[in-house]
Amino acid sequence: NNIFSFLASNDDRMKTNKADLCIYNLKTGTVIKKIEVYAPTEPYRGTKYAQWSRKYNRIYFLRQNDKEHIKSFYFDMESYTILSSGIPDNRIKSFALSVKGDILATIAYPSGGLVRIYSIDD
Repeated sequence: NNIFSFLASNDDRMKTNKADLCIYNLKTGTVIKKIEVYAPTEPYRGTKYAQWSRKYNRIYFLRQNDKEHIKSFYFDMESYTILSSGIPDNRIKSFALSVKGDILATIAYPSGGLVRIYSIDD
């Protein structure tokens, strides 16, 4: 659908695990939205910084607040709004969406990494 997303940052921002998720319209050549996201630098990480839910036409990502809580959010491609995913985990270190985009799995800390699987709905 002519939408492309990419991560932009620099060395100083990456030291604090911050980057910008840029959502770009290839057809019009314009940036739809620039969102500050949590971008972990640990080498063992397998998480992509943003993942698209085909089923709901959303781009999922992580954000960190001042209390160091890392939570899941999404950008709705139809309304162009950012919303909380409703996932209750507060310290997500990694996440993955199913191919269909209707299941979200997280690895959250502390406690050595708790794996949780959530069903996504409207």
